[in-house]
Amino acid sequence: MKRFFTVGVYDLLHIGHIKLFKNACELGDELIVAIQSDECIKI
Repeated sequence: MKRFFTVGVYDLLHIGHIKLFKNACELGDELIVAIQSDECIKI
């Protein structure tokens, strides 16, 4: 079983995110999506 992992901030879900998820799903059997908080990415 192949598992793929992606992490990002998906608060404003858009077509680019959907394409990412669809492409990642085609690469393996399971996709794990982690969501970062806004505080984590603020610089």
